[in-house]
Amino acid sequence: MQNENNTREQRFMECLHSDRVIVLLLCALAVCFAIGWGVLVWNENRIRHLSASDVIVTKDSTYRAEIENVSWKRDDISLTKDFIVISGYLYRSGVAVEKAAIRIVLKDPASGEYLVLPTDLTVRTDITEKNNDGNNYDYCGFSVRIPYWEELDGKDYEIFAQYDLNNEKRTYVPFHTTIKNKAKELEDA
Repeated sequence: MQNENNTREQRFMECLHSDRVIVLLLCALAVCFAIGWGVLVWNENRIRHLSASDVIVTKDSTYRAEIENVSWKRDDISLTKDFIVISGYLYRSGVAVEKAAIRIVLKDPASGEYLVLPTDLTVRTDITEKNNDGNNYDYCGFSVRIPYWEELDGKDYEIFAQYDLNNEKRTYVPFHTTIKNKAKELEDA
């Protein structure tokens, strides 16, 4: 009887131990997945630098690009709230937007350096309705919050968009304006 109890207890402990190992492995996998996901998200959402040779600006007039908002938020008390917001839309006439990625590109006119900023997609059903050509342009809107840094006061960056539409070749579309000019134009309107 004692031997049978010891055997049962031993089997129970082995079972309990194997469950712990499985739980530990699952926890380790979850942590690895979370770290990997975090690295991917960080890599996608960081500010990148481009050299001038990497940017070939389109001459195609079928792209419709509009910046509808450039707003500056300066809060001298809390530096965490200092940012510039740029929003608008970008699409190609006659081409339905099935999959798109829009990034705002700022060009420093003095150095020629390009900064690539990730954007948030905004749904623009109004653009589809306005065009009324049978194509869906709903996913053509963008918005970006740019952290304020001192160089923004000293330079007037030209604004472009890095546009990846429906897995076609990446296109750089000019907005034919600068941050300060557009902000002044919208302020005067």
